[in-house]
Amino acid sequence: MAERTVIASGLSKGFAMTGWRLGWAVLPTAEEAAIFKQLNINTISCVPPFLQQGGRAAYEDPATRDVVREMVAAFERRRNWVVGALNAIDGVRCQNPRGAFYVFPNVAGVCERLGILEAYERLTAASRAKTSPSCMLQMFLLYRYGVATMDRASFGRIGADGEHFLRLSIANSMEDIRRGVGLIEEATHDAEGFAAFLAQGPDGSSSSNSSGS
Repeated sequence: MAERTVIASGLSKGFAMTGWRLGWAVLPTAEEAAIFKQLNINTISCVPPFLQQGGRAAYEDPATRDVVREMVAAFERRRNWVVGALNAIDGVRCQNPRGAFYVFPNVAGVCERLGILEAYERLTAASRAKTSPSCMLQMFLLYRYGVATMDRASFGRIGADGEHFLRLSIANSMEDIRRGVGLIEEATHDAEGFAAFLAQGPDGSSSSNSSGS
């Protein structure tokens, strides 16, 4: 497989350089790398040289190892706390991710308790095609509680039907994470608030349309 393998990676997660948009690829031969370089230039904006030098320093500076170790430990502490806190919320189930700064809680129980599943079924077919129960919960959390999440379908609709998951980032301070999870817990008991939110819109698709009329 060596002659047919391309190794690709980036510095966003490994070195917390998310805004730099810096990545790299290793091809089997220098000739293939030259061709790839031309294609890359024509399809992706060029990375400024000073950013490339910063990426090089990230790999070569001996101090990087200690900095990355400290960063990984911080993410591990946040992950361990948030998974336990989410699992303590009635209607939420969350597995422990091994290598991401996101968690993907199953919120099916919350969607059922707040009446989101029923509200979704009352939407017109056109409205249902534009949203999902988890998306409706996502919008409720955002507009009523100020907590930003992503729904399952945002990462591809294939296989998303009937799957009620949210994605929460833990790339934030522990203080903000605690406050966000606390607001999520409060929202999971606010059926009246969701009903009012649905009546006023948005409901995660277009305008308020809970009756399907």
